[in-house]
Amino acid sequence: MDYGFGDEQLPHILQRLREAAPIIREQAPLGERGRTPTEKVVAIIDDLKLWGIMVPRRWRGLGMSTTAMFEIMREIGRADMSAAWVVQILNGTGWIASLTSDEIQEELFGPGIPRISSGATPPGVAVPVDGGYIVNGAWPYSSGSRQANWGQYGVALRCEDGSLKHGNMVYLKRSDFEIENTWYTAGLQGTGSDTSVAKDVFVPKHRFVPVEKSFEYKDPDRRHFGAPSDYWPVTTLIRTTSAGMFVGAAEAMLELLKAQVAVKPVVTTTHNPAASSQVVQMEIGAAAAKISVARQTILGATALLDATAIDRAALSLEERARLKGEHAAAFELISASVEKMMHIAGSAAFMTKNDLQRFWRDIGVGSRHIAFLPQLGYEVYGRSLLGITPNVIPPGLY
Repeated sequence: MDYGFGDEQLPHILQRLREAAPIIREQAPLGERGRTPTEKVVAIIDDLKLWGIMVPRRWRGLGMSTTAMFEIMREIGRADMSAAWVVQILNGTGWIASLTSDEIQEELFGPGIPRISSGATPPGVAVPVDGGYIVNGAWPYSSGSRQANWGQYGVALRCEDGSLKHGNMVYLKRSDFEIENTWYTAGLQGTGSDTSVAKDVFVPKHRFVPVEKSFEYKDPDRRHFGAPSDYWPVTTLIRTTSAGMFVGAAEAMLELLKAQVAVKPVVTTTHNPAASSQVVQMEIGAAAAKISVARQTILGATALLDATAIDRAALSLEERARLKGEHAAAFELISASVEKMMHIAGSAAFMTKNDLQRFWRDIGVGSRHIAFLPQLGYEVYGRSLLGITPNVIPPGLY
């Protein structure tokens, strides 16, 4: 039985990431042009075994807490949000795979920590055949697809009457699907979030996860079970740990801006350097405070998630709704701080050689992900507080 988390490794990992940060940041524009993390960055991730941060130790993962995952994402995000996004996504899907049946876990984790890309919308279609299913589908936004050796994809089951039953998943070997180059974006282009395509692929029955047994299903007969990570709520966990890269990128922008205003003037004014301006001082203070509050808000969520998991308990829907609302506030604070900093930095911040604009674009694109949209977070929390049911997002998906 795995009773705790492997966080004793965190100081060493963070130190190594700080030492590697200049390389990761230097490689970021190359990863953006190539639309996937470079070999040098992947080698750093491999060396630190960061594909299995949240994978339980029963499968030789690091078995770390959500707080540790947040801090690791924060550190990578300080150098390159695209690299952090890939690490986050492949960790999330790897951890989800550790919640599946004994047979799937043994196949995926037996040879080592798998790297699993994913996609859910639009779902593919699985047609039952003898011994399994024939799957067809095209899943866009499949982050980390270039690093993956497995795929975790949503499918609708074709029933005998021709209707579709949604919410299922299948696991595909990398040789079962192709990658179409579709990810051309203003930000996070280095995530390799292209489209995975499967055509008439046979999937054995055991690699099909029905909606009734997906995500947070607890099988009383499962042998590979019992780590704290087996008790985390899926959507809450992934949203919370993902926030680390946004905080880290915003902190990186703040450091770049502080260095800039210490030496450059506010053109056409007597403020030389810009840091002598009370307006600049106030605005930098406001941006820093917003980032700090966002970080502390998310750390409150990771503390609750970790304590609940250690107790082998579950968050209530009311707690999930509260965290969804608080995360909405945290992301609004990050977005506001980023916009404020770009105004202070001026037009030079938008030069393509300036790292400020890369962080700004990556945060801008990433914060538009459906999981982070503030208006949905506030609506979910508001409906929960008012006792209005059903909520706008199905239970368990927030």
